[in-house]
Amino acid sequence: MSRTVYDVCVVGAGVIGSAAARHASSLVEDKQILLIGPSEPKDRSSTDLFAAHYDEGRLTRQAPPDAIRGLMTQRSIERYRDIEDASGVSFFDECGFLQIGPDGEASMNKSRKVAEHPQIKLKYRDFGAVEAGKKFPYIHFRAGEVGLHSEKNSGNINPRKLLQAQLTLAERNGCAVVDDSVVSISPPSRDGGLYEILTGRGHSYLARNVLLATGAFTCSRDLLPKNKTPDIINLKKTVILVEISEEEYQAKLTTMPTMVVYRMNPNDKRDKKYWTYIMKPLRYSDGKLYIKLGGWGDRKAPEANTSQELSDWYRIRGDPVIAKELMTIWRDVFPGLKPGNVVMDGCVTSHTPNDRPYIDMVQPGLGVAIAGCATGAMCSDELGRIAARMILKKSWDEDYPRDEFKYRVKPRVEVESKL
Repeated sequence: MSRTVYDVCVVGAGVIGSAAARHASSLVEDKQILLIGPSEPKDRSSTDLFAAHYDEGRLTRQAPPDAIRGLMTQRSIERYRDIEDASGVSFFDECGFLQIGPDGEASMNKSRKVAEHPQIKLKYRDFGAVEAGKKFPYIHFRAGEVGLHSEKNSGNINPRKLLQAQLTLAERNGCAVVDDSVVSISPPSRDGGLYEILTGRGHSYLARNVLLATGAFTCSRDLLPKNKTPDIINLKKTVILVEISEEEYQAKLTTMPTMVVYRMNPNDKRDKKYWTYIMKPLRYSDGKLYIKLGGWGDRKAPEANTSQELSDWYRIRGDPVIAKELMTIWRDVFPGLKPGNVVMDGCVTSHTPNDRPYIDMVQPGLGVAIAGCATGAMCSDELGRIAARMILKKSWDEDYPRDEFKYRVKPRVEVESKL
């Protein structure tokens, strides 16, 4: 009995992998596409593989830190409604975006510059502190601060629902979806041969091309040649969910946008800046409403350098010290709100030397779409589209500079002999 040979096997069923599978399965007719990846575990102690989409909220905005990411996000946002309509799954809440910071601060100026880029042209309002305080009375604005507010093409995406929508359409296009992990990929024994993909449940699949969308866990299995380890760092991030009562939500927060805040830390004698992102109140699986905060102060997040460290971080769900710091920020931004229970969680972001995702061919037939650089969810559909075209068309015909996404191998560390 002959085995199915897939034209492309996408490994990793997160928001980037599912987007790549959807685009690949609709790009060229009569192509066999396979997507393999484990679904979200009900119990984190039952697995050592995790993903970054285990949440109800991810910020999306048309003007991220630079024009390339802004354009990728804009093109993703432009397809959100079509994906929702076609799949029947709603995941985008166009609640708007507000950036707060001192007038003239570098991050604020950079956001204005990105918003005014000729390919983006984001419509936004530039509020002074007094005017902003009137429009957003539940937020404490300091003297000299401004608010950059965009009402359209920004807000919250539910990554779980986005994943569901992408998988629904990929399967409708004929993509085979397998709920399993991949433990090894064997390269072809000759030019033009087939890759063999072995899963944790002992199944084997054959494919002409393989695309890795495996995020922070890319090096946790035998997926890449030994001399092709990617030059990425995985950073351990802590977030908190602050419960809000139904009464306070209805009275004050129904029109709250997603936010990013840059300001001086009120409890830091070194007079250091902090930044944090803040999601609008979201309803979680327990039926309660929470405002989510994430980000960091002036310190660099600790790295997860091994597979064990990655898995342990997802299981312990964050750092209580950072959670306490985030709660201080919450009280600084929302002094008039009454917090309820506070829930801590942990996640991981992957970063490259130039803070761009890797979308590139590692070797003939083996490509990657990894390292979202902390903005992967908001531009995941565009990242998946670029990767699908690359792996199927064997070329780069995008208007993004290819070198920006070039795969880099981690430099070897020479150990000096003491003999």
